[in-house]
Order: sequence, then structure tokens, then C-alpha cells
Amino acid sequence: MRRLFSSVGEYMNITCHACIGGTGSIRDDLSRLEAGVQIVIGTPGRVNDALNRSKLRSDNIKMLVLDEGDELVSRGVEDQIYDVLQKLSSNIQIVIFTATIPCELEKIITKFMTNPIRILVKSNNFTLDHARQFYVNIEREHGDMSQQERDAYLKKFQTRSSRLLIATDPFARTIFPYAELFINYDLPRSMEAYINRIGHGGAYGRTATAINFINDSERQHLRDIEQFYNIHIKELPADISKLF
Repeated sequence: MRRLFSSVGEYMNITCHACIGGTGSIRDDLSRLEAGVQIVIGTPGRVNDALNRSKLRSDNIKMLVLDEGDELVSRGVEDQIYDVLQKLSSNIQIVIFTATIPCELEKIITKFMTNPIRILVKSNNFTLDHARQFYVNIEREHGDMSQQERDAYLKKFQTRSSRLLIATDPFARTIFPYAELFINYDLPRSMEAYINRIGHGGAYGRTATAINFINDSERQHLRDIEQFYNIHIKELPADISKLF
């Protein structure tokens, strides 16, 4: 949202600032607000804090927009929304965008909005024409299945009637003769689990590809795997078609 307003505002001489808890210091936010901006985007808690400190002046606010109102109240921040609205002028324009109107949001509308106009957008006004959409046939193996069920799903994978098989660690090694691509959604925690998942993929002269999903906290563990097996795991290229 901030990027959108910044991009538009760049050509209209409009300044904006995002006050979002967890992404920046409150001191930086207060300093930026004190310098003056025309649009403030923020979480209810951070906006309320700025109002309490008089760095965001309520008498200068002409419009308040609550985006995804039903999502906001589902997160339990109604009290913070109430605190913000109670500090604002009764003449302020309030706009709420929401897919549904739960009772908590209805209470806010009733208490703080005067003769609100409801604009309903019909679902058929939305379109999926702009999105390319596909499906993939998958099977799965896990410990809660009977052996008969697991064998049936594995057979579908063997015969290529199913292109993907999702499996937990105990069953990962059973698919190795038939898999050419392994995706570790969670990086295995032990060295043994890593090689058990994908180590057999290159058996019998075949070549297999393994893709590991990691976040920053798992980067060191990935380096440990490299060191343990004396290998180098490259970052996935942007064009993965070159891998196959």
C-alpha cells in the first residue's frame, strides 16, 4: 500500500509515510510525522500511539480509511480502532473496505459513522480472465495411512498418473527409483534425513534435482549440510527451465 501511494504521489507532490509496528522504530515514525506528511498508512496500534504523543494531530485528519475491516477485527484490534476513532473529529470522513461485516465491525459502523452509504460490489464484477490457472494431480504418503493405501498411491506415482507425491520422512526413500525432482519444503534437521530424502535420486546413473526452501534462519544449516557432504548448493536460478 505504501509503495502504491508513494508511486502515485511522486507525480502529484503528495507525501506519505507508513507507521507499521515491527518494521521500524517508533522514534523514526514520530520524527517523520512531525516533519509533516499528507497520507499516513499504519496499523491501529502504531497510529494510536502517534495520536497519544500528539505527533499525529487529530484536528488535521480529514479522512480515515479502514482497509479489510473484517480482517482487522478478526485479529482482535477493535479496542485500538475504538481508541483511534474516539480521538478524531466527528466531522471526519470514514471509509471502510471489507468483504464481510461481522458484528464487531457493525458495532464500529453504528457508533462512529453517521448515515453511512453502503456500496456493494457484485462478485460477478470480479474476473479471473487475467490469471493463468492450472492444476496438478498429486498423491501423498504419511504414517496415518494403511500399507494398502500407501502402495496404491505409490503405484499412481510410478505409472505417472500422478506427477507429484508428497511424503513425510519415513516414506521419502520409497519413492527414489521414480523421482527426478525433490523439493524440500522444510529443510531436513539432520544430515541423515537430508541424504535419505534425496541421496538415492542419483542412483543407477540417473540425475536428479533437489530444491530446498529456506529462510534466513536456516541458511547456516544449509551451509552445515554443504560442509558435511562436501557439496555446494547453488541458489535457484530465475529461469528454472534450464535445470531440466
